[in-house]
Amino acid sequence: MRLLEMLLLIVLALTLVAIPLTWTKRPKWLRFLAAFPAIVMLLQIVIEGYRWQMAPAYALTTIVFLAGLPTMIKGQQPSATPQRASRALAIIGCFVGLVIVWITIELSAQVPAFKMPVPGGPYAIGTRTFLLVDESRIDEDSPINNGYRTMSIQAWYPAELNGEEEPTSYIQPDIRQEMEELNGPPAWYNSHLDRIRTHAYWKASIAQSAERFPVILYSPSGNASLHKILFEELASRGYLVVSISHPHWSNVLFGDQGMVIPQGGLSERYMTWFEEARKPTVGTAQGQINSVDDISVVERAQINLNRARPIAISELRQWAEDVGFVLDQLSEMNQPGEVFNRQLDLSQVGVMGFSLGGATAGQFCTTDARCQAGINVDGFMFGDILDTNLKVPFMFFHSSSPGVEPVGVLFYEWAENDAYLLQVAGSNHHDLGAPAPTGRPIILQLGLSSSQFPDGAYLAQVMNEYISAFFDKHLKNKPAALLDGPSPYPEVMFMKKGRN
Repeated sequence: MRLLEMLLLIVLALTLVAIPLTWTKRPKWLRFLAAFPAIVMLLQIVIEGYRWQMAPAYALTTIVFLAGLPTMIKGQQPSATPQRASRALAIIGCFVGLVIVWITIELSAQVPAFKMPVPGGPYAIGTRTFLLVDESRIDEDSPINNGYRTMSIQAWYPAELNGEEEPTSYIQPDIRQEMEELNGPPAWYNSHLDRIRTHAYWKASIAQSAERFPVILYSPSGNASLHKILFEELASRGYLVVSISHPHWSNVLFGDQGMVIPQGGLSERYMTWFEEARKPTVGTAQGQINSVDDISVVERAQINLNRARPIAISELRQWAEDVGFVLDQLSEMNQPGEVFNRQLDLSQVGVMGFSLGGATAGQFCTTDARCQAGINVDGFMFGDILDTNLKVPFMFFHSSSPGVEPVGVLFYEWAENDAYLLQVAGSNHHDLGAPAPTGRPIILQLGLSSSQFPDGAYLAQVMNEYISAFFDKHLKNKPAALLDGPSPYPEVMFMKKGRN
């Protein structure tokens, strides 16, 4: 909660408590009591900005001000010893008002205006977006109707600042609107995120350093920028991180100047993918992979899953081709005088992703020799990885819902290089998709649900440390004691195996 928000609630609560009190002699200023919270509210809205979580307090402050307005205008002093009925009414009003103050505190705590954690690396951070068109692939459903496979990327990278750059916000208003049209939360729900400033500066110049920066490509499953905390941490440590907005799946595409290109709602291909996912054969196979310890049973279930998901496998291969195309484009951007000006080390490439993007990391790392290391964050593995074992270092980072086995265990066992398997107890799939101190629904506080990890900031720290350690070891050849195990975090189940 921000400073003036806290001050407003304190002043409002003190005003509510003061109204029903019996005074030996009421001071003259007391007739202006109802104006104090109103003044603080106006200052808060002007300086810090309106936030819907504070709406109950705003409404209560307005009611208190209007109720006290006649006294302020007429200059009449409230009675020091009010009648019994009036005092009872004042006490009831005080109690109701304090309940509203408590509700406001809960809303602000559950959906907070948080601060982005300070990245731990030595570099400042720049960010920019690019719209890319792959003219070697036809896509008749392209959202901008050019007939080719069209995607956008956002890059985070080590930067040199000249003092004129502006930090970016956590989310843009037009992104919120597009997310709502794609069955996401209402646009107003995340309006407070517009005012949260990240540590990334728009279009800052890439740092000129003797160190060339390894490249990490991220394949999301929806919004391409929800892992901003992780992206900023990696960029501050000397990596170029590129998040890919895959067409027909990501919430929005971005132009080169950061403007949002609407997708026009849920595409037919997106809906077809989910129709296939709801087939009974798919659910049966995934259930066995989730719950059975016998590796031979899991292998048969994986084969059945591949057979049941031809549409998903086709899309998965498209996504892996997107990753390869982005690498081609980065090679051009890395030429002398171009935006990244030979600062990228394209011989050291890592690929990671969440959910379907995690499966994409596995697909790319088994089919494209440019991948040097990969991470699957809580994605069901399927596709060509069933026929080709992983030959590069790979990490499987999973949630741990009750009764669910690590879904990457089969491919962990088959891996022919360093492999790591992690589960975070108490976390679910969505927790790992956007770990941040963004708060949790009040339903958790009422004990009606325990399916979400209670501390998003802590979970983000765990992910940052493990993922950074993995890439430091396998792309920069740095020691990473964290990967030697056991885990210092009690919530983390950690396994590792060395290359054969």
